[in-house]
Amino acid sequence: MAAAVHVHPNFFLIHHVLLIFSLCLVPWYTYALSESEILVKFKSSLSNTNSDEGEGALALGKWGKDINLPPCQGGNVSNWGDAVACEGGSVTGLILENMGLSGTIDVHTLQALPNLRILSFINNKFEGPIPELKKLNRLKNIFLSKNAFSGEIPGDAFSGMIGLKKLHLSNNKFTGPIPSSLATLPKLMDLKLDGNQFSGQIPDFRQKTLAKFDVSNNALEGPIPVGLLSKKNPDFLFSVMMMVRHGRKQQPPLSVEAPPSNLGIKAGLKEEDHSSASTHSRNGKKAEAGTKLCFVRDDRESFDLADLLKASAEILGSGSFGSSYKTALPSGAEMV
Repeated sequence: MAAAVHVHPNFFLIHHVLLIFSLCLVPWYTYALSESEILVKFKSSLSNTNSDEGEGALALGKWGKDINLPPCQGGNVSNWGDAVACEGGSVTGLILENMGLSGTIDVHTLQALPNLRILSFINNKFEGPIPELKKLNRLKNIFLSKNAFSGEIPGDAFSGMIGLKKLHLSNNKFTGPIPSSLATLPKLMDLKLDGNQFSGQIPDFRQKTLAKFDVSNNALEGPIPVGLLSKKNPDFLFSVMMMVRHGRKQQPPLSVEAPPSNLGIKAGLKEEDHSSASTHSRNGKKAEAGTKLCFVRDDRESFDLADLLKASAEILGSGSFGSSYKTALPSGAEMV
């Protein structure tokens, strides 16, 4: 008579655990998508909304045409056109500019590109809230200007993006406060938020790396933070056009509470009165200005403080008598 075979009650459990463990030993990238497949998947979230604007269709048409042809072929050579930037044989940037593109910027799919450092979607037709860019925390340069993005940007939208150097969000429809997380980015060099509807006060940007900063043509108010008025950055380009509140009636003028040794001196002003730069009545007419500009030549175009505050300024250099600035007035004239 055959002996009975007794199976340990935990046999099947142990068997399944060992099977799962063996599968875990297989490298995860064995199942990962190739860069070609990632870009083709990302392309499916985009659309070219203007049939007359064929650049987008032409550039993206090469994506996935030959799935065996990788986007990057050694070094910095792109097989998929100028829309794909390559370095070391990997995709490091997507340059999809002036293509009439709309749809969704699929951040989740782009997370599969470990070497992605640059995103540029300048002058397209993207709408809605800003993408969750902090999921791509290795990005160094982001350019989303001249689209139709809208709504408030969460305060922590850029948290953890410690490598971010350049961020351009100009000429969109963003509202609400400037995200406070921008002031925490240690390597930020170039920030352009002009041409939106940001409101509230400017965060205190104290990064020593910050060299370009533009928040003009918004609805900002309050004092200019001390960090932005620091003299430690000789190449600092600072726009003060945020003092203009376009299209708003019966709004009080923006308060400019800058230290007397900073903004006024940098702009070449002789401060006779530190009370306010200028005041306006409710009907929009100027009242008597507290700070006056003195001109040493009569053969040049004259302007008042309000015009100066609307202009962007560029530092040309520094000397024993102070810094030299070039500014472009609203009329188009340039002054040094």
